[in-house]
Amino acid sequence: QMPPYRYAILIRCESKDQAQNTEFLQKHAALLRQYPDLVLDIWGPIPAPMERKAGRYQSHMVLLSADRPRLHYYVR
Repeated sequence: QMPPYRYAILIRCESKDQAQNTEFLQKHAALLRQYPDLVLDIWGPIPAPMERKAGRYQSHMVLLSADRPRLHYYVR
């Protein structure tokens, strides 16, 4: 269920406030989950491997799908 058998997109969010990152990514994940024919797995938001760098916090969200055109559609 991982690449190269499925396609993945990493969405990276960075700000001075970790709560702002989490809220932003949660809001967008909730918007994606509203689609009735959603063919994505949504992982996250999750902290980046190096969560804080140069005073800025980073968070990630990973989108996975076996259908590349639909994955790009949802990201647009």
